[in-house]
Amino acid sequence: MRLQLDLTHNHVGSDGALSLAFCLTRNTTLRRLILRHNLIVDAGCDALARALARAPARASLTELDVAANGVTAAAAPALGAMLAANTTLCRLDLSANALGHVRYAEFRGAFGRGDLTGPECG
Repeated sequence: MRLQLDLTHNHVGSDGALSLAFCLTRNTTLRRLILRHNLIVDAGCDALARALARAPARASLTELDVAANGVTAAAAPALGAMLAANTTLCRLDLSANALGHVRYAEFRGAFGRGDLTGPECG
């Protein structure tokens, strides 16, 4: 069974993203987290990325959708580190954010096991 949590348009904000990040460090069942349109901004995205970079090897999250959340290039270092360190995540949707084309190109290089917005993985 593929467990997912869809919080699209739920006013999660950066504080809610911080709480979710804490939960993700202990997650062993959730496979897909959808946070579209929640204004998590850089602080929330940074917290999620750092949590997923530290996630244990048994972590189960394979897809993270943070599209349209007001994320800027300031979150890029944490996202890049997460992409390099996390071995379970294989799909990341950053569309409709203000990262810029250069940042997307950098992530593609670090994300050799999957695709930023491509088809579902495994």
